[in-house]
Amino acid sequence: MSVLVKYKSGAMMSYSLNTYLPWEGFNVAINGSKGRIEYSALEKPYINAGGKMCDEGATVYHKIRVCPLLDTPYEVEIETKSGGHGGGDPAMLDDIFLSDPPFDPLKRKADHTDGLRSILTGIAANKSIASSLPVDVDSLLTW
Repeated sequence: MSVLVKYKSGAMMSYSLNTYLPWEGFNVAINGSKGRIEYSALEKPYINAGGKMCDEGATVYHKIRVCPLLDTPYEVEIETKSGGHGGGDPAMLDDIFLSDPPFDPLKRKADHTDGLRSILTGIAANKSIASSLPVDVDSLLTW
């Protein structure tokens, strides 16, 4: 699956999903007027009954690279956390199930509207594949 998303702000996202590969991972690049930031991650896949559940999504490799405009690129050290998806899974479960979750000074926690935006983008992508036409996510909110 390959998707090109254009947001109301004019920002664009390209996304590709390869479900047949033996490794999980992703690359994110954000380009701006002052340069580019890149994040790359490689994660262990989880195959039901084929591995340890605690290894699901465990980070094998990850890096952040900053490419300032007209300057030398450099890498930023990343804190390593245990648990799936770079430590994101335990943090998410704490947010959901702890009566008093840890303070989130960076406001990274997603809420139900973030989940809705994510799933609607996927639904729009599948509808676009089926129709061979662009799909406006807002049109999916009309009952």
